[in-house]
Amino acid sequence: MNNEHGSQNKADNSAPLVSISCITFNHEHFIAQAIDSFLMQKTTFPIEILLHDDASTDNTANIIREYEAKYPEIIKPIYETENQWKKGKKGSAVFNFPRARGKYIAICEGDDYWIDSQKLSKQVMFMMQHPNLSMSFHAVRIDYADSSRGSKIHRHKGRQFFKAKEVILGGGSFYPTCSVMFRKDVIENLPTSFLTSTGQVPLVLNAVTKGDVGYIDEIMAVRNVHVPGSWTKKMTESNFDQKIDFLIKVEMMLNAFNKHTGFKFKRVIKKKISIAVRHLLIAAILNREDRKKNYEFLKKRMLLTDRFLAYIGCLINFAVLRRKLKLLRSVKKEQ
Repeated sequence: MNNEHGSQNKADNSAPLVSISCITFNHEHFIAQAIDSFLMQKTTFPIEILLHDDASTDNTANIIREYEAKYPEIIKPIYETENQWKKGKKGSAVFNFPRARGKYIAICEGDDYWIDSQKLSKQVMFMMQHPNLSMSFHAVRIDYADSSRGSKIHRHKGRQFFKAKEVILGGGSFYPTCSVMFRKDVIENLPTSFLTSTGQVPLVLNAVTKGDVGYIDEIMAVRNVHVPGSWTKKMTESNFDQKIDFLIKVEMMLNAFNKHTGFKFKRVIKKKISIAVRHLLIAAILNREDRKKNYEFLKKRMLLTDRFLAYIGCLINFAVLRRKLKLLRSVKKEQ
């Protein structure tokens, strides 16, 4: 446990300006780094750290208890005895957001962490300077916990503000969760139909109806992907039927959002669904899934342009694969 933390974030009974929301499950190798990164924040305003441990079966809860004992005024955990995710109760939206007291809410899951001690100060100042913003996010470094590839930077160079259309089309990969901060009013009157297993997407969709979205081009956090048991790892290892099930949930959530907004974003949402289907169709063809059954199911949800792009995508992938096989054969012959 790190003993050096931000000067303002000691005992402070005044209402916090920022509530940090962190959900965690079996993150014993990551959670201390996440909490330390919250506590190191140097601010001129009070914060609170809302932790929700969803009945971890490893040492995660015990690690949180150590921090809670040392910083009881700041760290406010909930320890589940039964896993709530399996019961359909989805993390922050159910357990952390309703008890948040801050004007702003910053999100960071238990396997991610922040690397800039000024992150909260910079983001709060940015949003105060632009009161029209309902949400902001920033650049992050992406690390692969399974070492399947090297780190990469997720950023949007040359941009500071984004339109609702761009955010909707971008989806969850557009704004890394560990970089998101939003005004608390974004979660007010959040339709229950939005709360599906699609991460923070429903929250962000609601944000674009309440204001603009801003971006800071500074790397202030690290997102760990392919962590054992994480959503990214499960999606990587999921079979095609599971991917179809997830697509259906996303489609239902987007249609609910469409209805909630009076069909204001009808064309954008139709395009978003079509793009998601296109990527899935390419994967189905390349992996030799049941093409006829899947194509009939998927093509109904695709715009004509995306059907064409799916076809081109398959041709390109097949061409690349043939080139790799040809190169491999030539290498073997030389040996």
